[in-house]
Parts: sequence; structure tokens; C-alpha cells
Amino acid sequence: MYSPSIHCFFNIKIEGIVGYKNSIFLNKIIYWLSKCGRSIDGLEGKWIYNTLNDWHEQFPYWSMSTLRRTIKYLEKSGILLS
Repeated sequence: MYSPSIHCFFNIKIEGIVGYKNSIFLNKIIYWLSKCGRSIDGLEGKWIYNTLNDWHEQFPYWSMSTLRRTIKYLEKSGILLS
């Protein structure tokens, strides 16, 4: 459930490397991985599943194109696999 009173925190060092919006999105990924990340046979690390629409529910103040650009940037940077 979305609540406008929930604050979003991020690591300022990460923000300096990947930028403001990318660091906010990455922080959300880290949160969900720690909360419900799952192992998948044959793949390293923890995984979560969200569609672009699912992410948009968590970031309603961002456009779909902003979400796409953010995910694409993190993928191209080698930070995120999707």
C-alpha cells in the first residue's frame, strides 16, 4: 500500500556513483531482496519478481519511461540483472 508519508532513504555514496533516481530505485531493490528475495536454481544471488506496472505502483510519482530508463541504466552499468 502506498502512503505519501513514507520516507525514502538512500545511501549518499551510491547516489554519488549512479545518480539520485537510480539510487532511490536501487535502494528499493535492496529492500525487497532483503525482505523476500528468493534463490533460483542455476542462478547466483537472490531474486525478486516485479513487472514494470508493479514498480510503477511503488513509484507512482515517476513516469513509466523514467522507470524504464532507470532499469536500463542499472542493467547497462552491470548493477542490475533483469
